[in-house]
Amino acid sequence: MPTLPATGYAVPRSPSVEPLAAAPEAYQQIPAPAGAFGAGTAAALSGLGTSLEKAAGAVENIQDRYDKATADEQTNAAMDRINKLRYGDPNDPTDVGFHGLTDRGAMDAYKPYTQNVAAAIAEGRANLSPAQQRRYDERMRPYQQHAMSEAGAHYATSVRGFRTKELDSSIKVTSGNLQTAAAEGNQTAFAEYADQQAKLIDDSPDLTPTQKDEHKQRLRKENAKDWATGMIARGDYDGAERFINNNTKALGDYWQSLTEQLKPHRERAEARRQTGEILGTGGGAGGGLPHVNYGATGALGDPREPGWAEKNLTTVTSPSGVKLQVHKQAANDIGGFLNELEGLGYKLNPKTSGGHVVRNITGGNTLSEHAYGTAIDLNSDVNLYTKDGKLVTDLPKNVGELAAKYNLE
Repeated sequence: MPTLPATGYAVPRSPSVEPLAAAPEAYQQIPAPAGAFGAGTAAALSGLGTSLEKAAGAVENIQDRYDKATADEQTNAAMDRINKLRYGDPNDPTDVGFHGLTDRGAMDAYKPYTQNVAAAIAEGRANLSPAQQRRYDERMRPYQQHAMSEAGAHYATSVRGFRTKELDSSIKVTSGNLQTAAAEGNQTAFAEYADQQAKLIDDSPDLTPTQKDEHKQRLRKENAKDWATGMIARGDYDGAERFINNNTKALGDYWQSLTEQLKPHRERAEARRQTGEILGTGGGAGGGLPHVNYGATGALGDPREPGWAEKNLTTVTSPSGVKLQVHKQAANDIGGFLNELEGLGYKLNPKTSGGHVVRNITGGNTLSEHAYGTAIDLNSDVNLYTKDGKLVTDLPKNVGELAAKYNLE
C-alpha cells in the first residue's frame, strides 16, 4: 500500500472582505412582505391563544354555575328539612315541630332537636365538592345561627314556663293546706304553711327580687283573707272583726267584702243564743265533762295560751264528713251524738257548724264553752233565737233526749 508524506501540502486561506472606507452611494434594495418572515403564522397563533383563553373562561363559568346550582339545591333541601324540625311538617297536622312544644315537652325535645339540625346540615354538605361546600357554608351558616338562637330562646322560655307552673302548683297545694288550717283555727299549722309558701318563692331562680316581693305580698293578702274567712266560718265573729280591722293593709280590697260578710253574723250574734249549742254535762261511760264554766274554774287550762289547742283538742267527723274540733275528753260523746243525729236524716252544714272557737259567752266577758272545745254549733244559720226571743230551729224534736244519751244537753 503506498504511503503519502505528512508535510509539504499547500494550506488554503479563508476568503475575506476588506471594509470600504466609505458607504457606497447606491446599494441594492430587496423588499420582502411580512409573511415572508412568519407574521401570518404569528397572528394565527395569537388568535388561537385568544380563542383558547376564551374557551377556558367559558368552561370555568359553566363549572361555577354548576357548583352554585348544586350547592343551592342542597342548601334549600337542608333548610326545608330544618324548617320542618322547627315548625312541623305542613302535611302532617299532628307535627307541631320544636317551636310548637312548650314547658316540659320543649325541654325534653331541645337536645334531640339540635342534634337533628346538625345532622340535616351535615347530610346536605356530605357529597359536595370543596367549591360547592364553600357556597353551601356561606348560605347555611347564618341560617343555622338564627335557627339555633331562636331555639335557645324558646327553650329558655319553656324552662321558665315549666318552673312557673311548678311553683304555682306547689303554692296551690300550700294554699289548700292554709285554708284547712284557717278553717280549723290551727295557727301553728297556718304559720308553717305560710312559711313554706315564702320559701318556695325565695328559692325560685326565675323571679327577680321585685317579683318575689310582689308574689309574697299577694300571698299575704290571700292568706289574711283565708284566715279571716275561717274565723267567720268557725263563728269567731269578735276575733274576725279584730283581725280584719288590724290587717286592713294586708287585706287590701278584701277588707270591704270581709266586713260585709261579717256584718250579718255580728247582728245575729247579738240577738240570739244558738239552740244548736250542745254543752258537755259530764258523767256516764262517754267520759263527758261537767257542765260548768271552765273559764271560771280553769279546770281545762287557758285556751288562749300557745300550744293549748294542739295538746287538748281533736277532730271528730260526722258520717257526712263534717269536721268539728272538740276537746279530747268530749270527743266520744260528741262523735256518738253526731252519728246518731245524721242517722236520723238530719243534714249538717259544714259552713255553719263548728266546735272550738276562742270567744266569750254572748253578752259576757268570760270564755264560752266553745273556747274549750266542749260545745258545738249545728247549722247556726237556722238554729237561733230571734231578737224577740222566739226560737227558730230545724233540729229533730227528740234532740234533747238524743243529747242526754251522750251526756250532752
